[in-house]
Amino acid sequence: MNTPMAPGATLRERLTRKRLPRSLGGESRSDKVVGGLTMLRLAVVAIMLFVATLSGCSKTTLSTDAYHLVGALDRMFEKRDPEQLKMASDKINEELAAGKITNDEAKILNALIVKAQNDDWQAASSEARQLLSDQTDW
Repeated sequence: MNTPMAPGATLRERLTRKRLPRSLGGESRSDKVVGGLTMLRLAVVAIMLFVATLSGCSKTTLSTDAYHLVGALDRMFEKRDPEQLKMASDKINEELAAGKITNDEAKILNALIVKAQNDDWQAASSEARQLLSDQTDW
């Protein structure tokens, strides 16, 4: 262990104090305790908070045109009419070609249609409603 310093030790005495290697029981700089946490733990917590902030609970933001398409899809999912899914897919491709929606929005909308085509109407409807809900700032 490191030799303790007298309470009135000068700065020079503190800086020149011999430190034991960590393998012999000495402490490293990361072992300094700050408010009950070591510096290393504080760094880990800070990094975790930063990553959580970046990934967080991000909501998908849709353009106005994509929003209206999601609303139409939700109504189709309620009717559970497979014939309308092809028309919806064609409409999405038209909107994409016209530049009214982005490629990412088209992928999201087409993924909803695929769920419905796989007879998972409830999941498709639920995800559509979540997308619609994500557009509000409650």
